[in-house]
Amino acid sequence: MSPEGETPLWPWLTPRRAGLTIALLWLAFGLASLPRFGLSIDSPALFYAGDRTLFWIGHPSLPGALDFAGPEPVGFQSEYGRFPVWADPMHYPVFPDLVAAVTAAVFHRRLGWLSDLDGHHLGLVLLQGLGLFLFCAYACRLLGRGAGIAAAVALALYPSAVGHAMNNPKDWPCAMFYGVAVLAAGAGLAHGRARDVLAAAVLLGVALACRANAIFAAATIVAWTPLAWLLLWRRRRPLRAPLVAAWLGAPFVAAAVFIVLWPWLYEAGLGGLVAHLRGYVTFLSGYGRGPRASWTDYPLRGVLFMTPPLVLAAAALQILQGFRAPAGDAHRVALANGSLLLLWTAVPLLRVAMPHSNFYDANRHYIEYVPGLCAMAGAGAARAASIARGLWRRAGLAERLWPRALVGSSVLAAALLVWPLAVYHPYETCYFNDLIGGLGGAQARRLFSMPPPQDARVNGTEGDYWYNSMREAMDRLYPQVGDRRIRFGVCGASPALASADAAWRGSRLIQIDYPRADYVMAVPRESYCNWGQIRSLEATRPVIARAEREGGLIYELFGPRR
Repeated sequence: MSPEGETPLWPWLTPRRAGLTIALLWLAFGLASLPRFGLSIDSPALFYAGDRTLFWIGHPSLPGALDFAGPEPVGFQSEYGRFPVWADPMHYPVFPDLVAAVTAAVFHRRLGWLSDLDGHHLGLVLLQGLGLFLFCAYACRLLGRGAGIAAAVALALYPSAVGHAMNNPKDWPCAMFYGVAVLAAGAGLAHGRARDVLAAAVLLGVALACRANAIFAAATIVAWTPLAWLLLWRRRRPLRAPLVAAWLGAPFVAAAVFIVLWPWLYEAGLGGLVAHLRGYVTFLSGYGRGPRASWTDYPLRGVLFMTPPLVLAAAALQILQGFRAPAGDAHRVALANGSLLLLWTAVPLLRVAMPHSNFYDANRHYIEYVPGLCAMAGAGAARAASIARGLWRRAGLAERLWPRALVGSSVLAAALLVWPLAVYHPYETCYFNDLIGGLGGAQARRLFSMPPPQDARVNGTEGDYWYNSMREAMDRLYPQVGDRRIRFGVCGASPALASADAAWRGSRLIQIDYPRADYVMAVPRESYCNWGQIRSLEATRPVIARAEREGGLIYELFGPRR
């Protein structure tokens, strides 16, 4: 039931080949970029959980091997054990971190090819490659080949997605598999394929094993199902029993996959499983709720100003033109696909916009909209190509030249999408488009600032709020100080992150409050290191390193006080 209405160009470019090509190009980029991405604030605790879970898999009978509240088991080692573990291992599922632990064990400890940090990040890179391949395959199945490939390219080059895929061990893997689950379920219900619905259930379980936000993928699918039945099935033929059985069994499959992929839930037996699930749900219900009683336009700021303009334009075209098709099956397919894309993109935005939602960190807490927006942009790109071909024919231009024109425009579009990555790398999560004046414009306008009672951590997150820049700053600091121990401080949200960075390097560092430190790193974030503090440091200390993007500050590294 593809929305494409004529024989596609280049039949050799199958969805599988296109998806494999996109995934391999991503892997090449990811491998080359590993040395440039540092720890994020959440990474140490989560990588610790992955290392500990991998240790338990090898020592399942060892008492306390996976008891995060107790002492570390004998024989366990992790570079992140010296970092405060907080309660994150009990609050966030472990699947991406377990994959990261496996790749670190193989490529760092066994083969010695990568540092410990790069070994962990490799697992996230591989997960993204798999996600892009599956995204392309299912997007082509649901939306048509051209739209699916365009959607996968847009997602592979979306700045926030690129940046988070390298060192975010929970939010982005969840968003990626959340999106693939929606596509697989949409394709299964549209085409009557029970195996696609079951695949969606497995993928939903994987997404849940990354973060709980994946539950909104299930909500999206459930909300769309009546529309799919009305538009695609009611007038055609009765629903087949295997499809109905797959849809009804999908929640149980997803729940089983989720539980299996989080061993901490069940390692203490059935009683432990019930207790751990109860604690997990209690944490989620409290953490996601805030005191703000009004609606907010905050999520729209992320969509409008953190999205490449070409993706925005293509998605807007899909919204304006995507429901238009000749009467009959083609019109019903357009309505069904368009409504799914709108629901998919809108649910994360509405969840954050509604009263009493809690969020901070730019677009990270609702980043599930990104794959949906890219799928919408892919459908809009296919729509634009169809319109352009019609105009080409009406103009009487040579038909044999159309493929060349299409290739040329596609290359230009890809170049426009690559450009922001080239400008911002390795700080793609700090990208803001020209509608706001880039990162500098977003910081000058305090784009993400919100008044009380919103969580104050939201303020000043136009930049490197997750401290990916710590690695680059340390790379530039250590050659200047040699092997001697230094007193180092951070003006920012997570000073102890410097100790975690030093741990995987094997470096010695004395972590103290930044006013008393010899060397200071400052990352602008209003609630933790405001611009007044940064200007004071600039006035009293020499700047020995700085990173900027489009007029906005990523970080500054200061030497001893004058």
